[in-house]
Amino acid sequence: MKDAITEHMKYQTMIHDLNQMSKQEINQELVTMGCKMSYDEIKESLAHTYNELAISDQIFKQDSIKEGRYPVSFIDEAVLEIAIRENFGFLHYGILSNQIRDGTEHFKFRKNQIRCELF
Repeated sequence: MKDAITEHMKYQTMIHDLNQMSKQEINQELVTMGCKMSYDEIKESLAHTYNELAISDQIFKQDSIKEGRYPVSFIDEAVLEIAIRENFGFLHYGILSNQIRDGTEHFKFRKNQIRCELF
């Protein structure tokens, strides 16, 4: 349990740090981890594919990514962060899944509420 909490805290710290990083800092961390694509190259790839997961997969396939200051999941999150910063206007699958789940929960709640009102 303690390990899971520690890993979660590391992940949250990484996300917080990433959100605060400048473009140059993101580039530096990508290079440090072995990523050959720069912020601008990732941005350009996003413009052509509109798929942040495909770009992350491509990076992991073509580059030897190693942990640096952050775990290798930094690559996935950095690509998503670039997509968000550059206003590509699509939702990450995790955010979309959460919105669908929340909408379903709300629908079930309203359905039960209406049933109670009818009886």
